[in-house]
This record gives sequence, structure tokens and C-alpha cells, in this order.
Amino acid sequence: MAQLISTPGLYQHLVDDLCLTIAMTPCVTLAQMSDNITVEDMVRLFAGDGITIPKISDAFKWGQTALAGWSTGSDASRWMEAMQAMIMTCEQISHDDQDRPVPLEPRW
Repeated sequence: MAQLISTPGLYQHLVDDLCLTIAMTPCVTLAQMSDNITVEDMVRLFAGDGITIPKISDAFKWGQTALAGWSTGSDASRWMEAMQAMIMTCEQISHDDQDRPVPLEPRW
């Protein structure tokens, strides 16, 4: 998942290459433990869960939104865990222009 999110354009390239359709209705599928998950497996999982190209392009914003969404309907301890993760992430972010990530162009 880290490779998929951190490589600009990779998700869209693989969605097109694998001829996948991104689901219209977002959902959350719990990944099963495995020793050999490929990037293509993650693309299939994300597309099936309705994770769009813009969501992957802005992974930080999507991650915060996902944490908020996943905590809804959960018990209080899970909700608190998600909220603590969101607070910790916000506290560790530098808003200086010099610290903003520079988009990289993929080299296929």
C-alpha cells in the first residue's frame, strides 16, 4: 500500500492497465493476512472499495477522512483510537512551504 500511495500516478496507471472499474459506492473491506500481497492486489482492493484516483493523489487528506469514517459506528474505544491518530498526525505536520512534498513524475 505504501508503494502504491507514494508513487504518483501508479494507482491510475494500474487501474487502467488492469482494466478495473472503481466502485461507485465506497466501502471498507478488511484485508486478510498474507505473506505475498502485490501492488496489483492492493489496486484491486482499493478499486473494489471505491477509492478514487484523487483520494490516492491526496493520501493525507483521504487518510484523515477515512479515519473519521471508519470510526463512525464503532464502539467508543475504536472511535477514541481513530481520533487520537488524527490528532497525533495533525500535531506532527509542518505547514512550512519548504517542508511540503514535491510531486515526482513516474518513470515507467
